[in-house]
Amino acid sequence: MATPENNADGAAGADDHGHDPHLAHHFDTPQQQFASGKLGMWLFLAQEVLFFSGVFVAYAVYRANHPEVFVHASQYLDKTLGGINTVVLITSSFSMALAVRYAQLGQRKALMWALAVTIACAFGFMGIKAIEYEAKWKHGLLWGQHYDPHHEEHGEDGHADAHHAAGTHSETETETETETERMAAPTETERKAAPTETEAETGSEAETETEAETESPTDAPQIEGYKDDPY
Repeated sequence: MATPENNADGAAGADDHGHDPHLAHHFDTPQQQFASGKLGMWLFLAQEVLFFSGVFVAYAVYRANHPEVFVHASQYLDKTLGGINTVVLITSSFSMALAVRYAQLGQRKALMWALAVTIACAFGFMGIKAIEYEAKWKHGLLWGQHYDPHHEEHGEDGHADAHHAAGTHSETETETETETERMAAPTETERKAAPTETEAETGSEAETETEAETESPTDAPQIEGYKDDPY
């Protein structure tokens, strides 16, 4: 029957065997354990690079083929919230790295503070995303056939500027088209100098008739004796 004394003797025996309490049982040496963990981290980073490379390539292709869509969509972004979220993400990454370092050094109090900062940044990130997505939902900036932007509601977060910019862009295009048409249209002098279509057709017909009369002889050759003898 196992007793507390026997368990204590067993634990002491395990320590007597020289087994490192920080070494997992499926590793032979701490060096092997460290190398395995390092290889796993590099494999993780490699698959992250592959994943995000595909995302960035897709973004580059669509951006090159449809630049006007990205320019229009960028007008609806909230740059302030986006900048704050970027700072939150960088801070949380730094605090988590500090937490790992404090754990290695055995500094428990500093470790708890670093983890608390990381968790706070996580909640802050989710809160900012909730605000951004709520604004997109209210303004009709949804996916596919549900896309129905409400420009009149964009004044609170800067989207009114996007509507104004889009309207200004349309007005500029209209003015450019009008200017191009005006430059392509003939001036008053050119219209007076150029013959109308009817005049051109009349002149062409007259020239054709004149050429026909010139080419056909008016006096056809007569056979001798034919003119006096009708039979």
